[in-house]
Amino acid sequence: MKKITLLFAVTLLLFSFGSCKKDAATTAKNTLTSHNWLFADYSEDGVSLKSNFPACSLDDQYIFKDDGTYTRDEGATKCATSQTLKSGNYTVSADGKMLEGGFNSGAVTTIEELTSTSFKFSYSGKDGTGKTVKIIESYKK
Repeated sequence: MKKITLLFAVTLLLFSFGSCKKDAATTAKNTLTSHNWLFADYSEDGVSLKSNFPACSLDDQYIFKDDGTYTRDEGATKCATSQTLKSGNYTVSADGKMLEGGFNSGAVTTIEELTSTSFKFSYSGKDGTGKTVKIIESYKK
């Protein structure tokens, strides 16, 4: 009887831990929507090109909302007349490693890093000569 009681207790304990685990997509979305993401860096094939950006771009930010929409906002220093640079819909893949939907003009976008203070994503693009490069955009809290 003690073996059955012990087996039941262990089984109950295992199920209780498993039910508390959040899925990766929910965790990533919660982190994305927790605050605005301020521009930190832009690189092509590992070379930072941040110094090439005009000063008015350095306070641009992404704002992700719970309803699956996002905006890229100008920040306080404006380069354009419109406050919103772009907006659209996004989804987070089930494994929490990809941004999908209309985000980034539909390009395959990989989440390289997502913590409470850092957000980096990558995609393939073309450099100034037309060569395909890996682009990484970095944002901070």
